[in-house]
Amino acid sequence: IDIIPKNEKYPHGKKRIYIDKTNYSIYYTITWDRAGALWKIWLSGIEVSHLGPSGDTGPWQKSDLGLDIQPGYGTIMLGDWKNNSNGLTEADVSVSAMRRKAR
Repeated sequence: IDIIPKNEKYPHGKKRIYIDKTNYSIYYTITWDRAGALWKIWLSGIEVSHLGPSGDTGPWQKSDLGLDIQPGYGTIMLGDWKNNSNGLTEADVSVSAMRRKAR
């Protein structure tokens, strides 16, 4: 899906969202600035998961990775509590820790 804002004050010049047509999960999003330069990319980590006692399965969004291309940094969001409970602390995801890991 391509989104082009009508308001000229909106910072994105264009946004493209890739959606799974069977379950409507957003797999990734790309945005460009008003000048047409690549700005941001968001990738979603999705897996099939059980949705309760019925045995049905469906998409479960485990994580998101955001890449801000122009300033040159990334953000990760973990939605999977199994990962978060394995000793991950706030200090592990501080700006300085993420910069050390990225080098």
